[in-house]
Amino acid sequence: MRLLELFSGTGRAFRDRGWEVVSVDLDPKFEPTVCCDIMELDETSLGHFDMVWASPVRTEYSQALRKRPRNLEAGDRLVLRALEVIRKWWALENPQTGLLKTRPFMHGLPFSDVCYCKYGYRYRKATRIWHNLPWRPSEAMCLKGSRCAAFADGIHPEAAQRGTTAGRRGQQSQQQLYSMPPRLCDELVKLFPTPEYTSKQPRDSVVPRVPCTGIFLGPSKSGKTVALISAILEQYRTADGSSVFERIYIFSPSIEVDDGWRPVKEFIEKDMGVNTEREQVYFDKWDEGALRTIIQQQRRLYQVLIICDDFADQPELHRRTGDGALDTLFIRGRHMQISTWVSSQKLRLISAAVRSINHLLGGSYLDGALQIFPWVSMNAYNEVYLRCRELGNAAHILGPLGTDIICKVIVDRGVGHVMKDQTDDGHFVELRGPITLRPLNFRLTDVNGNEVNTRGTSVSFAIFLDPEK
Repeated sequence: MRLLELFSGTGRAFRDRGWEVVSVDLDPKFEPTVCCDIMELDETSLGHFDMVWASPVRTEYSQALRKRPRNLEAGDRLVLRALEVIRKWWALENPQTGLLKTRPFMHGLPFSDVCYCKYGYRYRKATRIWHNLPWRPSEAMCLKGSRCAAFADGIHPEAAQRGTTAGRRGQQSQQQLYSMPPRLCDELVKLFPTPEYTSKQPRDSVVPRVPCTGIFLGPSKSGKTVALISAILEQYRTADGSSVFERIYIFSPSIEVDDGWRPVKEFIEKDMGVNTEREQVYFDKWDEGALRTIIQQQRRLYQVLIICDDFADQPELHRRTGDGALDTLFIRGRHMQISTWVSSQKLRLISAAVRSINHLLGGSYLDGALQIFPWVSMNAYNEVYLRCRELGNAAHILGPLGTDIICKVIVDRGVGHVMKDQTDDGHFVELRGPITLRPLNFRLTDVNGNEVNTRGTSVSFAIFLDPEK
């Protein structure tokens, strides 16, 4: 859904709910999408909008204006221009007590009156919203006999102004005063049901559905990059073998030097048909600007995957403010059909905003100093579960992921090397790597040379990483 916001103010509330907001304002401090005088705006160049929201400057209509003569004609020109821009659905708000409602051109326009304190704010701000929406406010005005929850001892705890007020706590910023209560925004957003879209989903029922966000966690050489590569090449394909993603962007310092990425590059360039000479999809340096560009371009329902592999030493990954591009991807990326996967050696190296929203890991619990996840977790051993749905020479064993597990191998020499050990069933095995989640190019045999698994066996995501190895 697209919103054209005239005179910046409410757009953030709609943007937080997944709308694309194009804002127009003359003041650059509001960081509008288009910084210009609305009188000079060519709205036809901005494309289609589902709704127009206008919050014209209220100074000339304010009852509090006492220091200079009132210029109602200047205010009227802005409001009339806003009314010219209006498309099918529109809303225009101003203080209920202001003089805008007395202007002749506003007579006859439908309106609703609301008090922001009834929608969760701690100060009373009576607002008149002229609109043509099929909407009636769910909350009545805050008046005697119908007070808001914040009203106590005959007064609201805060005042809707920037200066100090006797008996009131706190001062409001200009941004706060121009904002809309989230609950009120929710009422308006619900008037525009979001169209339902279907997207390609992975053929493997174990892995999360897309779009999804997640973290691959483990120490150095524990197999994080291998798991990322394998998920792309095996688990996140559709039933016909094609990728569930239309584009895959890889941010990794080893993308140009690690041969492990070669099959992914071949998959992107040959199977997905991406011309990497014309379109950059590989980044060996952290590029905040490139991430922002991808986010801005991702306005169509066009499913993409962004991988950030082993960039935990970059400050952008562990900002505490939550304003990094990676935070944006984890918080709002799914609304734009963007899946984001991050690999890191330590969970605390990643920002709190990323750590708290994680679809791949799901829930977690603490066991002493150990944070344990059901999908990728820390444990006392390196363990690899080998899975095969059709096994000719062994009984099926129901594993922890609800799928058929052939055996569990304790890895003692690291992923990517020849590994020898004993399975739970007593087989002595030799694994020749690198291990991936795609159909394996090695065979698992016992000491007598008998094949324990088939060539199509894949390693599941139940990889337990040893923090001490």
